[in-house]
Amino acid sequence: MAASLALVLLISIGVAVTAFRAASDAERQRLAALSQTVATQSLEVADTDPELSRLLAATAFTMSETSEAKYSLARAWADPRRNILPTAREVSALVMGQFNGKPAIISGSSNDADNVGGKVEVWDPAGGRRLHVMDAAGAVSELVMGQFNGKPAIISGSSGKVEVWDPAGGGRLHVMDAAGPVSALAMGQFNGKPAIISGSSSNAGNGGSGGSGGSGGSGGSGKVEVWDPAGGRRLHVMDTAGEVSALAMGQFNGKPAIISGSSSNAGNGGSGGSGGSGGSGGSGKVEVWDPAGGRRLHVMDAAGAVSALVMGQFNGKPAIISGSRSSSSGNVEVWDPAGGRRLRVMDTAGAVSALAMGQFNGKPAIISGSSSNNVGGKVEVWDPAGGGRLHVMDAAGWVSALAMGQFNGKPAIISGSSSSNDDGNYSGKVEVWDPAGGRRLHVMDTAGPVSALAMGQFNGKPAIISGSSGKVEVWDPAGGGRLHVMDAAGEVSALAMGQFNGKPAIISGSRSSSSGNVEVWDPAGGRRLHVMDAAGAVSALAMGQFNGKPAIISGSSNDADNYSGKVEVWDLAGGRRLHVMDAAGAVSALVMGQFNGKPAIISGSSNDAGNGGSGKVEVWDLAGGRRLHVMDAAGAVSALVMGQFNGKPAIISGSSNDAGNGGSGKVEVWDLAGGRRLHVMDAAGAVSALVMGQFNGKPAIISGSSNDAGNGGSGKVEVWDPAGGRRLQAMDTAGPVSALAMGQFNGKPAIISGSSNNVGGKVEVWDTSLPADLLGNVCAQTSRALTSEEWTRYIGIDEAFRPVCAEHT
Repeated sequence: MAASLALVLLISIGVAVTAFRAASDAERQRLAALSQTVATQSLEVADTDPELSRLLAATAFTMSETSEAKYSLARAWADPRRNILPTAREVSALVMGQFNGKPAIISGSSNDADNVGGKVEVWDPAGGRRLHVMDAAGAVSELVMGQFNGKPAIISGSSGKVEVWDPAGGGRLHVMDAAGPVSALAMGQFNGKPAIISGSSSNAGNGGSGGSGGSGGSGGSGKVEVWDPAGGRRLHVMDTAGEVSALAMGQFNGKPAIISGSSSNAGNGGSGGSGGSGGSGGSGKVEVWDPAGGRRLHVMDAAGAVSALVMGQFNGKPAIISGSRSSSSGNVEVWDPAGGRRLRVMDTAGAVSALAMGQFNGKPAIISGSSSNNVGGKVEVWDPAGGGRLHVMDAAGWVSALAMGQFNGKPAIISGSSSSNDDGNYSGKVEVWDPAGGRRLHVMDTAGPVSALAMGQFNGKPAIISGSSGKVEVWDPAGGGRLHVMDAAGEVSALAMGQFNGKPAIISGSRSSSSGNVEVWDPAGGRRLHVMDAAGAVSALAMGQFNGKPAIISGSSNDADNYSGKVEVWDLAGGRRLHVMDAAGAVSALVMGQFNGKPAIISGSSNDAGNGGSGKVEVWDLAGGRRLHVMDAAGAVSALVMGQFNGKPAIISGSSNDAGNGGSGKVEVWDLAGGRRLHVMDAAGAVSALVMGQFNGKPAIISGSSNDAGNGGSGKVEVWDPAGGRRLQAMDTAGPVSALAMGQFNGKPAIISGSSNNVGGKVEVWDTSLPADLLGNVCAQTSRALTSEEWTRYIGIDEAFRPVCAEHT
């Protein structure tokens, strides 16, 4: 009997364990499915609410560490934006203040400067919610924080008005009539008491700053006015050299001084709105004034129409920082207020519309906001001592205002911008940025504009190989030093690594007029081993096998005007040509792959590269020299790489619609076996280089592009998910990207980019690795937990609410 009971008990326990395991498996599967859904929602809201996107990614990861959750968490960590606040109208001014003892963002906006409407809005930077909306007397152009009867007050400037506001109650305290449309504001001292300083112009044009831009006028006269905020009366009026566009308070010989920026021709746009880059900009002045006596102390000639001013430090002494614009270009200039001389000039990504002072790694930094027709809006971080750019970040629209604040106890940049909608109306954004993000490891100056890159070996250690104007250079990626410089037969256009007599060899392709060469180099000794005459100017190289022996594949063009091309196969050891094949157009890219288990050459070409014409991706049989596939690309093909799509071989191509002007570009994923397109992704500019890498342990496409290669414009390195067709990361380079390679830095994967501008080239090394505690790092970037309402909307009522990341807020 006892034995029977024991058997029944054992069977019952077994059934219970089985049931428990089944229930546990079902629960794991349920949480995994929910994690995947929440991770997808995190991606969907990333561009409109970065804070919510981080919280959803963290929630998905805590439910189940699915690949989708890891991916969304990695993307959230790489995003430098902390918050995006949708304003009532176009943002034209920003300042940081206090609301009930906590930090607050104050924004000024306008919908249409001709129709006068304007708003002053108060925001909670942590929660991203609006606290107050106040109707201004006109389109708000400037904001500053001050004091009214010992309490914080907001001062706004609009079309001919200076207004004083109560940030706590949202009421207007004073309205004062200015000498003209107010374009700048600052707080200062007059006889030991707080004073408002306003700048205005008598001919502001048809739009001014913010608003619809309009025309900046013909550059009339300007005024600097000093006001008593308590009594609302004017204390001083001073005539400036031109229309006042910016103001700041500083020191001159130990006494308070007003610094004004002006322009004699404000141009045809103004800052922000649809005015874009500020038109022709004209000439500008930086003037230093005595607020007590109302006299001018200094006049300095700026590089263009002055659009922004701020006070900072240069080598431990007070310095004036000015931002200017001339056509679509801009400058940040650093001035000595005592001696009236220029200390630094820095070229910005576009016409400067806003400036702020902040911190970068514990040292003073200048933050500039700019816009141009070519590259849109940028937030840039600068080193005032060395004059170098530390960071470039893409804003949601044309940057019109900047301020420094705090996010989770750390310094944060707040930017305001505006952009046009499809219906012709203008919307605004307030964005919060992490100034310490972005991880460039090395920048190396090359002998000329970089046209090709490859990774190789030098004395058993990793080495970067770069090609430029007639030079092949070998670099140490760890220390950033040059190891070898070799003179090529012509302008180097392509590089590859191979073997010569069992030792590493560099293969370079070059062009001179319409002729070209394939050269083989010894990277250790820095000497040339072979020179072979190609059928035309060489533009691409790849390494393959022919009858079991190493072979070089080169792509070239015969006539730069007609863009016919050749694919040639070479014997690496003997230096002789094995095959010549006629391509559909001028060959611009080559890669090796497999077709039905046999080696295949993939070539990219274009029929009219000068006008960014049509392009082809062709698949060739290496052994027989015949074409297997022809596929129509979205534009002129400029780059190719082999990758994987759902476990099968895939071709990745990069192209551009207007290669000559650095127009738009595409990254396309193709099925090698079937010859069909699987994905099309919009790149930041004309794609010029591609390479395969890793992001969070999964295959990733890395593309290099440029917005305006002809004029030495800006460039991007972008990281893409080949399976989902999504952008994972975007990094701003020193110039238009012309080459890419993958390498190692301190044992971790690193991207190497080569770029060029009007003055030379750069090789940059980038770290895309993720922190060990990815969840903790993402949670540290958040300022709150999900609300119960958000939990119900995105996770559902069937899952118990838990405040993910609450311990970090």
